[in-house]
Amino acid sequence: MWRFYADILNDLAISLDLTAPFFKHLLLPITCLSNLSRSIVGVAGGSTRAALTQHQAIAHNMGDVSAKDGSQETLVNLLALIVNIFLLRTIKRDRVLVWFLYFTLTSLHLFANYRAIRTLQLRTFNWNRFVLLCENYFSSGQIQTVQYINRTEPILNEVRQSMRCNVGIQLNEIHAQSIDIDPFIKNHFSILFNQNLKCFDVFLTDNCDDVDLIKCYFLLQYLIYSKNFDKFLVTSTNASWIDIDRLQTTLFHLYQEFLSKAQKMGWDVKQAKFLINNYRYASK
Repeated sequence: MWRFYADILNDLAISLDLTAPFFKHLLLPITCLSNLSRSIVGVAGGSTRAALTQHQAIAHNMGDVSAKDGSQETLVNLLALIVNIFLLRTIKRDRVLVWFLYFTLTSLHLFANYRAIRTLQLRTFNWNRFVLLCENYFSSGQIQTVQYINRTEPILNEVRQSMRCNVGIQLNEIHAQSIDIDPFIKNHFSILFNQNLKCFDVFLTDNCDDVDLIKCYFLLQYLIYSKNFDKFLVTSTNASWIDIDRLQTTLFHLYQEFLSKAQKMGWDVKQAKFLINNYRYASK
């Protein structure tokens, strides 16, 4: 998703540079906005590149993959420079041709990047892939393939659900007094259901790892899918803690089956790429 956003922002920055001469009185704000877009592209592109390089380094040869990627980029930039020199001598001051080529090549660039993103077969879980996988599993009992989930995963938006999940947030004073510490420390996470806001707030300990997060998200998806989960609420108040021990006992075999089937389908059940908040609580 962020890789494609970076591509769109990069093309937007180029568009702003091209339109700046037509709005000379707005040259400064347009230039600032263009540079701001490029800065965001640098951050988003750099972070996603590292993740994609890690995914492509199947033989744990990340350095080799990164070096080849860099050399290919250098070659492409060199070819682009040669083409640019040729085009500048050909089109000269023909504005119609300039804009025609710009929109044509920009559309081709976005389409090519979209198709490139669609060809990725990411085996790690993020929010979209995990939600799609769980929804299919709860409805049919089957785990979809890596290829199918990657093909159906939305690129520009997140999968929407009837209830929100806020993971890794800060405990306020009231909730800190009501939380059951022992299960929290033992399970590495605790879930609070807010009935008015229709959301789950998840609090994490400092030793909560990716395996714990996958389990936590599985429990959340089950609660959202089942809708009727009153038996897992500790109290009947507006904001009530979920009885994690009881929930895990109920779903133990279902979760183990989920992990087993997912692993057979090629999913990585040891790592996750969930976007969460950074609040953690010391377990000692």
